[in-house]
Amino acid sequence: MTFSCIIQKKTLFLYIKIYSIMIVISSAELRNNIKKYLDLATTETVVIQRGKTDAFVLSKLARIPDADLSRAITVDELLAGIKSDIQAMYANDNQ
Repeated sequence: MTFSCIIQKKTLFLYIKIYSIMIVISSAELRNNIKKYLDLATTETVVIQRGKTDAFVLSKLARIPDADLSRAITVDELLAGIKSDIQAMYANDNQ
């Protein structure tokens, strides 16, 4: 898993790459061979291309350990933390 962070003016872009092995198929290919691709999705990521602009990811849902769930935060808590970090970053730049 790789992380990269780009800050342009007042916008923060965070890119997370989590796919290492993937196969790209059409929606028609999925429809014709759904068992094959569901089985394949247990070991690698399957990207379904629909038309020229839509793409969907098919992957096995991993069980999340209860210990990780107890440490989880809500989206609102995440956004509040990000906002305060960005404000602190800009406050340090203005000094």
